[in-house]
Amino acid sequence: MNERQLKTKGGSESGMVLVTVILLLSVVTLLGTAAYLQASGNLSLSGNFRQAKRALYDADGGIQYVIQKMEEDIGTLFFLPSPSIAGTVITLPTYAAPSGFSFTPPSTMTDRGGNRYRFRVTGQAPGNAVSILEADIQAVRKPVFEFGLFADGVVDLKSSSHVYSYNSEDTPDPNPADFPGASTGEADVGSNTEIRAYMDTYIDGDTALGTNEAGDDPGDWTVTGVPVVTGEAGVAIERVDPDPLGALTPGSDLYNQFSDVTTSNDNSLVAQLTSSTIIDLGNGETMTLLGKPGGANYYITSLILRNGSTLVIDATSGPVNVFLSGTLDTEDGDLEAKNGSQINNTALPTDFNLYSNSSQAIVLKHGSEFKGMVYAPAAPVSLMNSGDVYGLIWGNTVDVKNSGEFYFDTAFQTKFPSNKYGLDLVAWRDVRATVQ
Repeated sequence: MNERQLKTKGGSESGMVLVTVILLLSVVTLLGTAAYLQASGNLSLSGNFRQAKRALYDADGGIQYVIQKMEEDIGTLFFLPSPSIAGTVITLPTYAAPSGFSFTPPSTMTDRGGNRYRFRVTGQAPGNAVSILEADIQAVRKPVFEFGLFADGVVDLKSSSHVYSYNSEDTPDPNPADFPGASTGEADVGSNTEIRAYMDTYIDGDTALGTNEAGDDPGDWTVTGVPVVTGEAGVAIERVDPDPLGALTPGSDLYNQFSDVTTSNDNSLVAQLTSSTIIDLGNGETMTLLGKPGGANYYITSLILRNGSTLVIDATSGPVNVFLSGTLDTEDGDLEAKNGSQINNTALPTDFNLYSNSSQAIVLKHGSEFKGMVYAPAAPVSLMNSGDVYGLIWGNTVDVKNSGEFYFDTAFQTKFPSNKYGLDLVAWRDVRATVQ
C-alpha cells in the first residue's frame, strides 16, 4: 500500500468517527428533550391532580358543613314526623362556605321519599379545578338515651372497672368471657360535670362532657393512671338533658305515672305485694314479678335483697316496670359475701325498667347482678366491686367500683326513640371532576 492510499484511508476513518459522534450527540439531545418534555408533562399532570383533589376535598367538606347547618334548621326544613313526598324540591337557606373552604353550597334539595333527600355541592380549586359531589341523606329519629352510662353529676369509674356494649336483640345472653372482643364499640359514657377514670378502666366507646345548667362550665375529663378508651376521650358537647323522660318534670307522662301508681298499680299480681309496697327478701329467697300486655306497673317504696336472693322478672306476658320511691339495696348483710343477689335473671334487660324519682341511693352491692334499666335522675347510683349490670344506668351520680362490669344494651336506644331528628349521610358520588 502506498503513501497516498494510507492517507486516504486515514481521512476516511476520521470522518466516520466524526459522523458517529454527531449522531450520538443528536440521540442524547433527543433523549434529553424527551425527558424534559415528559417531566414537564408529569409536573403539569401532578399539579392538575393536586388541584382536582383539593376541589374534591372542599366539596366533601361542603357536604359535612351543609348537613350540620341543616340539622340546626331541621324543624323548618323537614316536615317530620310526617312522611316525606318523593319529588318535592325544598328550598334551602343561604349557607355561606366558612373561611378556608371554597365550595358552592346547594340552594335546593330533592325529596327522594322515605325521609331521604339529595343535594349537590361544588368544590373549586385554582386552575379551574371543579368537583361536584351528590349526597343522599336521611332524617332519622334520635334515641332518648345517647349514652349507656350517664350522670348529671360525677361519673366515677374506679380501677379495673369495665364498660362494654352489646345488643340483646342479637345476643340475648352474652357470655362475659367473650368481652372485650364481643363489645360493639357503643359503650358511650356521659356527664354534665365530670368523668373520672382510673388505672385499667376500660371503656369501649366515647366519653363525652356536657355543661352545667347555665351552659358556661364544661365538664372535666379526669384521668388517674392509664385507662383505656377505645373511642374519643373527653369530647366536649352541649348540655345533656339529665331527665329526658321527665321523672322530675311536672306534667310529663312519667311524672304523672309516679302519681298514678300510688293508687292504681299491679301489685296485686304478686301475692306478697297485695297489701304491701315493700320487697324485702332474706338470704336465698326468691320473688317473681309478673308482666302483662302493655307493661305491669309496680309501686315499691323499699326494695331490699339480701345475700343470694333473687328477684325474677317474668316477662312472658309483657314487660315489668317498677316505680321506686325509696331505697334499693341488693345486699343488706355481709359486704364480703361471695353469693350476690340477682334482679331479673331470666328476661331481657329491655323487659325490665326501674324508675326512681327519689334522691335515695340505689346500691348494687358486691357480686350482685342486675338486668334492666336504672333510671334515677335524682339519685346516686353505685355498682360495687365485681357487680354486673346489663342494660342502662341513668343517675344523678354514678359510681362503678373496682372490677365492676357494665354492659350497655343498645336495644334501649330503639326502645326509647325521642322526638328529635338527626341527619345521616347515606351515600355520595362524584358527579363531575374536571380540570380545564
